[in-house]
Amino acid sequence: MKLSQERIDLWVGSFLVLLSAITFSSKAIFVKLYYRVEIDVLSALFLRMIFALPFFVLALLIDKIRRQTPPLEKKDKIWIVFLGFFGYYLSSYLDFQGLTLISASLERLILFSYPTLVVILSFFVFKTPITKKEVISLSLTYTGIGIVFYSEDILKSSEKWEGALYVFLCAITYSIYLLGSGKMIKRVGSVRFTNTSMIVACVFVIFHYLLVKGMPVLESFSKDEYTIGFLMAIFSTVIPSYLLFWGMKKIGSEKAAIINSIGPVSTIAMAYCILDEQVKWQEFPGVILIILGVLWISFRK
Repeated sequence: MKLSQERIDLWVGSFLVLLSAITFSSKAIFVKLYYRVEIDVLSALFLRMIFALPFFVLALLIDKIRRQTPPLEKKDKIWIVFLGFFGYYLSSYLDFQGLTLISASLERLILFSYPTLVVILSFFVFKTPITKKEVISLSLTYTGIGIVFYSEDILKSSEKWEGALYVFLCAITYSIYLLGSGKMIKRVGSVRFTNTSMIVACVFVIFHYLLVKGMPVLESFSKDEYTIGFLMAIFSTVIPSYLLFWGMKKIGSEKAAIINSIGPVSTIAMAYCILDEQVKWQEFPGVILIILGVLWISFRK
């Protein structure tokens, strides 16, 4: 029996989004491996971006040649710089800081709340009404986070509390990026916007590093640090960005949202297998509520 093109697109798109979710979730694992070789936050972020930058520049040039895109307008450039700063520079820096203090599993669960933050920010910035369905989603998500916080004794540990706060601020800044990216993608196109905003973020990270530490030399980093930086750039930065884009083109954002819910689960599994992080059984009700809340809000329309 011959498969229809629609069915083939569904299977291929689903597989691409699944790979994207898993590879993107590996970022926290790579960061934790970095800290085991005693590298500082800024150096870890610098190596990630310095290896990722050429891929985004090349992709932008190929897209420009293929589509013959006109130069960006001045206001579009300003918005892309603003969103690139918040989306992948500031949010990444806050995330890396948080991972020095909390587990990879907890980081992913907090970060996974970003769709609910988009709803809250939309309410305050654009006066978008919050529906009953969204209230349910917010209640589920933050009840789940509360359960996880209680299980981890976060309120009793100033170190864990500080780490959780860093990651939550990361989720807020990433939500700002998502809030503005919807309008920009309509204006300049998704491929162009993604590549350009990532290039901006890479430049901010490199400038930050040079400002604080000066010009690096080859001997500045060990072989292990270079290896982890390269793998993190490829497998948790570049590859997931394009896999998600290609997958969503085939199956749409709603189906992609369902598959993306595997992210926290895959991080927990990888953290257990690779980092030997233990997960308390008391946390699982919170994990389930967070995933349900995010899925609920993904289908709010």
